[in-house]
Amino acid sequence: LQASAATWELQTVREMASVRTAEEAGLTLGVAVDSSETVEAQVDQKIKVVRAMQERVAICSDVQTEHVLNRQSLGVGRVNHILRVHGHELAREAGPLGAFDELTRDAMDRLFPGLTPEGHDQASLAAAKGGLGWRRASEVARPANLGALVMATPKVHAMAQAAVQAGLLR
Repeated sequence: LQASAATWELQTVREMASVRTAEEAGLTLGVAVDSSETVEAQVDQKIKVVRAMQERVAICSDVQTEHVLNRQSLGVGRVNHILRVHGHELAREAGPLGAFDELTRDAMDRLFPGLTPEGHDQASLAAAKGGLGWRRASEVARPANLGALVMATPKVHAMAQAAVQAGLLR
């Protein structure tokens, strides 16, 4: 490790990075990596942010603009990074994802009065399937988590191999 310190710019890494074990709490790439309560609190915070932003977007008083902004900026994309890490665990509990989906449902009810339960189901489909693209966090959680795991596997293997070559792992 010390032989390659200059090449790997270890001093810069030490100054810029924090290294924690899996048991230590904190944020990693903006996602809480701690207890389920901490993760739920992070989702609850996102719900508050989205609610506040929806209230501000409503000021424009244009249904089409509000629809696009809600779907593109204030939907599942707001919590997708959390779902990629904790989607499976969050999907087991109705709490935080149910609250996020309820917030989305309330926005749709305001924008599209008279929407039936069947209409809500259709609105959650992709536009190519006849929906509005308003995805439900509870339906996206597990696929997002699985996709992240599949995509990360080759990178984790490459990092482990590099750690072996550096003498950090055996």
